[in-house]
Amino acid sequence: KMSSAGDFCAVTSAVEHATQCRGCSLEKYSSLPSCTIFNGVFRGKDGTITAQVEEPWVPGQSIRTAACPMLIPSGEQCKPCYLFEGSLRKSLSRLRNRTGTEPQYMSHSTLVAALKSEKALRKNLEALLKDLEAKRESMVDVGDEFSPVFQNLKSGLSDLQCKMDNPICLWESCNMLFASVEDLVSHVCGTHIRSADGATQLRPVYRCCWEDCTHTPFSSRAVIESHLLIHTGRPQDQFFAVMLADQAKALSCSPNQMRWHPSVLRFCLQQFSRSATAYDQMRKSGLLKLPSGRTLLRYQNSQAPQSGWNDITLSSMRTLFDKFLAEGKGHRDRAHYGVLVFDEVKIKEGLLWDQRSDKLVGFIDGIDGVVQSPGPSTPVQALATHALQFSFKSIFAPFSYPCSYYFTNAICGWQLRKIFFEGVLNLYRHGFSVVAGCCDGGGCNRSFLRSMKDAEGVVVAKNSPVGYPIFFISDPTHLVKKFRNNLARSGCGNGFPRHLQVGNHSAVWQQVRDVFARD
Repeated sequence: KMSSAGDFCAVTSAVEHATQCRGCSLEKYSSLPSCTIFNGVFRGKDGTITAQVEEPWVPGQSIRTAACPMLIPSGEQCKPCYLFEGSLRKSLSRLRNRTGTEPQYMSHSTLVAALKSEKALRKNLEALLKDLEAKRESMVDVGDEFSPVFQNLKSGLSDLQCKMDNPICLWESCNMLFASVEDLVSHVCGTHIRSADGATQLRPVYRCCWEDCTHTPFSSRAVIESHLLIHTGRPQDQFFAVMLADQAKALSCSPNQMRWHPSVLRFCLQQFSRSATAYDQMRKSGLLKLPSGRTLLRYQNSQAPQSGWNDITLSSMRTLFDKFLAEGKGHRDRAHYGVLVFDEVKIKEGLLWDQRSDKLVGFIDGIDGVVQSPGPSTPVQALATHALQFSFKSIFAPFSYPCSYYFTNAICGWQLRKIFFEGVLNLYRHGFSVVAGCCDGGGCNRSFLRSMKDAEGVVVAKNSPVGYPIFFISDPTHLVKKFRNNLARSGCGNGFPRHLQVGNHSAVWQQVRDVFARD
């Protein structure tokens, strides 16, 4: 508002000396996507107009902010346009960094290098596409009939692998993590399985408290233990995945090039050793792809067996023991202490020709293998009816090894004594310390043990050849078996050779059967 001629003169003078704000060059920032939005109108995040082009259809125009005063006392830009152009420069810089240098601004060498890189990338993509097409053509369409089978198999194997990799106890409020499935099963069966409250001894009730399990209560401990294997998994389930993988590999591989998993070879060797005929029938039936008997013999006879205590067998045992310790499976200072277990088993009487040793096998050996025949005075060698097997088992490590065997025929106690201490001395020379012996209650074993019983009734070899005492124990399994046999023969009346009593009460096997059936 001008109130006098002086105010008008002042305004005229200010306009005469003022300059026009040039705004922001539209040509310089024309590559920005915002320049074409809303017919040259720039909007902020809140939708308000921040700047606009003066006349978008006329080339060479400028961008002005909404707060531009047009006339400024000095300079080329007003403060709002100066700040807005700074934001335009930042937007243009971000756009160029994202898209790279435009081809028209590249040098010749840069363009050649970029073209070579694009050609190499295209070549790699074409090779990848070719491999994918080859894999797609090699895939077999199993059809609607077998598709559910393979889906169930995949789901089952995934669930099995999850249980093997994460042995966690999901019993209510437990959530303990274990090193193996064996430890998990032992924990659940020994800690959590208890008879429910209110159950009686004659009518026990067991409930499964596993997470998300809604199974009805069980009336037997054996049944709930079998049910819990569904939740925890079984240690032998992992063999199924190994066998399945070998079956799939054997279908598409030549028998001469097939390499079997050690677990599969171990299983086949067990079946082949029990009955070679039954194993051969199972293999020829086509039910499973299995290694041939000739292949198994190469693994079975990797070391030629020899009777008696020999350095070849004990050296192999020591090599395996050192490998066992190198893998960290036993304590180096205590793992060599162990028990020498021996037992005599019945074998089929006869002779067999051994091609390796070029000898007949089946005669007795060991001590006093030559006996006098009843007729002529010429000594003849008798056929063996039993095999005496010696095995070393470590006390402080899970290591055991069959170290010797003898073919025998009615061996005596003093003969067994000489063979046993000969083995103790040979094992000591190879770094193994026998601190105890274990056997069953056979006739020759009892004679052997009685010869070392001291005045207090303890069976111990105080004057052993290795300089320290060796104690002897009876095999607990055979003791239980002997008790079971005597109890089974106990009863009143005819037909029972004995009548066992505890106090004035009879002890018969039927009582044990009744308790087992009730549980």
